[in-house]
Amino acid sequence: MAMLLYINPHSSAQSPVSKCAGSLISNRYVLTAAHCVDINGFNIHSVRLGEHDTSSNPDCPMQLDGRRVCAPPHLEIKVEVIIKHEHYRTFGGKHYNDIALLRLQFPVRYTHQIQPICILPEYEFSNPFFDDYNLQIAGWGISHWNTFSTLLLYANIRGRNPDECSIRYPSLGFHKETQICAGGQNGADTCRGDSGSPLMATMGRGVDEFVYLAGITSYGNNQCGYGPAVYTKTAKYIDWIRWNMWRYEQN
Repeated sequence: MAMLLYINPHSSAQSPVSKCAGSLISNRYVLTAAHCVDINGFNIHSVRLGEHDTSSNPDCPMQLDGRRVCAPPHLEIKVEVIIKHEHYRTFGGKHYNDIALLRLQFPVRYTHQIQPICILPEYEFSNPFFDDYNLQIAGWGISHWNTFSTLLLYANIRGRNPDECSIRYPSLGFHKETQICAGGQNGADTCRGDSGSPLMATMGRGVDEFVYLAGITSYGNNQCGYGPAVYTKTAKYIDWIRWNMWRYEQN
């Protein structure tokens, strides 16, 4: 999980604020939604990694035996380059080709708390639509109490038939080849502030089990938890991701 931090260049208050999330996919790149790099009045400043509770640093949760065990402090790295998909479009709050890469100012050293997520599963693990598949979401966005969460929240959801999103979001159509329809069951859903966060799928069994980035939180219902949301299908953009990472590494 990566928290995206922004500053308002026209404000004297320069404390960065969180408005989106993303996923660390290598020691130099974070994958997020394209609309997260186009927030009116705010510029992306940095990425925070290894975060859990935004109200404390370091995080020192209470253990069952009454002791407090502290995690390492979170890491903040400035964003060096923003790479937005060249065919990103938005219409009435709906996003298409909603994907962007953030190149960090320097490489990240992996730790127990900071690890990249897989983005390219083997073919036999892949799923074209994730209809009725178990999926996971996470983020610091708005919760049931209509406030942004200080704790990283996590929920299990299920993939839905693409036709449900085609009906729910008819304007210009839902693109089942490049988007995933998921969530809303029992009120579990991503919400405002979760944009760019990962839609995760668990594949394999036993020692071969792994989690990979199936999608990127893009858009959903105006009232969170009352219907499926739409996620950018990561697998359809693997070549785009590889090409842009390669061309910046050549510089």
